Amino acid sequence: GKGVESLVRSLALLPENYLLRIIGGKPEPELERLRELAARAGTNTRIEFVGHVTQDRVGKLLRDADMFVIPLETETDFLAPMKMFEAVGFGLPIVATRMPSLTGLLSEPDNAIFAPATGPDGLAEAIARLGEDCGLRKTMRKNTTLLSQTLSTETRTQRLLDAFADLFGKGVLP
Repeated sequence: GKGVESLVRSLALLPENYLLRIIGGKPEPELERLRELAARAGTNTRIEFVGHVTQDRVGKLLRDADMFVIPLETETDFLAPMKMFEAVGFGLPIVATRMPSLTGLLSEPDNAIFAPATGPDGLAEAIARLGEDCGLRKTMRKNTTLLSQTLSTETRTQRLLDAFADLFGKGVLP
């Protein structure tokens, strides 16, 4: 359901100047399977498989990115898009599949481009749309940075506390 296989396949549909960095990859056999898929697709020289890294290293890797792709292939409403929060925290433009948990937080074309369909073709189309428009990426970076202020842990916590206070009275919570 994570859609990483579709993302790896989408790279073969994009121009040679598109590079992909995959951060994470547990369990190891799954990461090895993706490496083999990239080799068969002829894109292994354009993909960096970073593997599992510490959280502080994730930030360093994201700072260098032009965009962040969330290729999830699930329709569930009950998915906490933690990776999306990381991308937003770094002000990255986002390419994503249409999922309720993402479409409820992201807005096209303000801070995201939604793939027209799951699978490699839809992802490649959305990635190319963002990749070919430097002005759009720049605008989306600004908008995503603004969005990050509303999605911070502190802001979301305060919204919850305010909602509870509205429901149960102001004197109930500290």
